[in-house]
Amino acid sequence: MTIEVKVSESEVKNIDDGIEFPDMPEMGEVEGMGVGDIPEQLKTMFTRGAFGKAEVIEKDYGNDERFGGIFVDKYNNPIVVFNQKLITLIKKVYP
Repeated sequence: MTIEVKVSESEVKNIDDGIEFPDMPEMGEVEGMGVGDIPEQLKTMFTRGAFGKAEVIEKDYGNDERFGGIFVDKYNNPIVVFNQKLITLIKKVYP
């Protein structure tokens, strides 16, 4: 099941508002991706904004059995379900 995420720019929260699941792995840390996923990874890497990345992932992996949908946390940050694991699209910056 896929949930369509439509958010107007004014509703998108700043990353400084928080991340509900700070220990969630980032998309680059996903197990189960191989050489065949490189084109999709490049498209995601060069897409600006977390919701833009979510849209690219949904288009590229929508029919893939590994893809479980796009959701948002309580701070309105997109979360991808991939290989039955929650993945964040927000880059975490550690001091």
